[in-house]
Amino acid sequence: MKITKLFLIALLVLPAIVTVRSDDSEVDDIDESDGIDDIDEAAPTGGDDEDEEEADDLDEVEEEDDEDATASADAETTVLMVDSEDNAFQAGETATAVVGFHNVGQQKFFVRYIEGSFRYPQDFSYAMQNFTVIEVNTTVGAGEQASFVYKFQPHESFDPRDIGLVINVHYVDEDESFFRDAVFNDTVSITDADTTIATSTIVSYTVGLVALLAAYKYFTGEDTSYKVERGTSSDAGNEWLTEMQSPTKKTK
Repeated sequence: MKITKLFLIALLVLPAIVTVRSDDSEVDDIDESDGIDDIDEAAPTGGDDEDEEEADDLDEVEEEDDEDATASADAETTVLMVDSEDNAFQAGETATAVVGFHNVGQQKFFVRYIEGSFRYPQDFSYAMQNFTVIEVNTTVGAGEQASFVYKFQPHESFDPRDIGLVINVHYVDEDESFFRDAVFNDTVSITDADTTIATSTIVSYTVGLVALLAAYKYFTGEDTSYKVERGTSSDAGNEWLTEMQSPTKKTK
């Protein structure tokens, strides 16, 4: 009987204690008005030393080709920050940018890669953190559109501050002319990591603790009520009280 009751109490307690946290970032319900159709998702960036080394190597190879490249008049680009409407990003947390590419010309473009970096706010030519280069390698035909997900991660050591963010799209045309478009080039804010405990988590742990205490009291049979013990008075004590309370007679 006790085993059955214990099982029932466990069914009550477990849902209250177990909390599930999801850290995966998803891109949902993107409006067509933003010029985003098909999305090619790239891996999170900014947290792996090997990725940063690969990015540096690729930068050195490509730097000579498009160091002075600018955007093409036949290509229109847009960017949507999925995780933040006010361009504020938490240190150590992965952020997501959706880059839209619209070919408005008569010849096709070949989108090669996307790269981003944090820049010194007073001088955007000075990089403070380079994010991994994402190779896209996608052909966008005349009149076609394509969208790409670019993820980056501000380093956890950053204190709350304003900082420059630059995201560049690199592409070539049929004549192998190199182009580079800064789809995002503005100042953003870095905030502290969110350490707030959810109210639902607090309630769950409280309910679980109360249930455990109730189960412990039930199975141990422990009585927590206080008992007041009263002693019995002796006859001698009663006689002494009687003598003290009776009036004394004065002798004449």
